[in-house]
Amino acid sequence: MFKNSGAVALRADGANITSSAFLDEGFSAEGQVRFPGARIGGQLVCSRGVFENPEGCALSTYTATITGGVFLTEGFRAVGIVVLEGAQIGSDFVCRGIFKNPEGDALVAEGMNVRGTFCWQPKDRAEGVLNVRNAHVGRYVDAKVTWPTARTLALEGFAMMRSSQSQRTSPRPSASRGSAKTTRIPPAV
Repeated sequence: MFKNSGAVALRADGANITSSAFLDEGFSAEGQVRFPGARIGGQLVCSRGVFENPEGCALSTYTATITGGVFLTEGFRAVGIVVLEGAQIGSDFVCRGIFKNPEGDALVAEGMNVRGTFCWQPKDRAEGVLNVRNAHVGRYVDAKVTWPTARTLALEGFAMMRSSQSQRTSPRPSASRGSAKTTRIPPAV
């Protein structure tokens, strides 16, 4: 576990990761996890990762460039703000976790660019605002039952090539765990 409650728990500002980064399978942080301006040459996988910073940002990839997809799925849990503002995602962005920040933004993806599919199918309706102002996505998929209400949605300028509603179909991470080119940040012992 990375622990620095109310402050930065893991800092990777401007990091150059030549392959995929895994913050999953038991990864846990109390405090902010930061990847602003980072370049990730593969995927960012946060499946089963827990990110808690209730007084601020839990996970930030502000203006990061991610060649592959971003996966906040299968047990992902964020208490605090998840920031992908200005992020450039070369494949899919899949959200199937829990997003909690009832007093403000739950997800800030303003100005984000997703070349593939943006899949918004959180486990439950997000607690907080979904901010996708001026985001551009190749395709959009959602589950109608988890779509935000009008008062918890900031959608101005959102653009997509095509959309569909689905109960549970979306892209999955494809990076091989055994690959020598995979960057994994393990849980602390």
